[in-house]
Parts: sequence; C-alpha cells; structure tokens
Amino acid sequence: MSTDPAIRDHQAWLGYLQPDGLVVSPAALVDLQVILPRDSREEQQRFLECVTAGTIGTADPVPVIADLPGFLHSFLEWPDTLAGLRRVHP
Repeated sequence: MSTDPAIRDHQAWLGYLQPDGLVVSPAALVDLQVILPRDSREEQQRFLECVTAGTIGTADPVPVIADLPGFLHSFLEWPDTLAGLRRVHP
C-alpha cells in the first residue's frame, strides 16, 4: 500500500466506483494533479436540496430526484438548454 496520501485517496475513490472497463490509475491522477476534495459538506447539502421522498413501485418512500432538469441546472450547473431539456419554472 502506498504511503502517499494522494495515491491512497485515489485508490479509495476508485475502489468505491467498482470499475468495469477502462480505468485511470491513481498514479496518473496524481500526475495530472487531480485533487479530491476533503470537505464535501456544501456539495452534499446542495445535493440533498434536490432530493425528495417519493415512491417508485414501492409502498415505502425512497429518495428521488423529481425535477431532473432542475437538478441538472442547479446542482450540476448545466445551462437550461443543454441536451434539449426544458426546465419548468414553478
């Protein structure tokens, strides 16, 4: 196991992905100066604001993104017109 913290971070991240097919190595990510954020609380909170409780074929509520165009615009910061999506403004 590598002692370089950046290599360890990338190895952990790639392990979460359970990759299938072409994968970039942790060393390549470090060489390209890809830095994984250590504190993602703000992004997590922004994501949770896009999630609501819904039912998809179950009696129990499950987390859903009910407004996909809104999610793409607000969370991923895509323009409203990307990929022909029309955003319904409430």
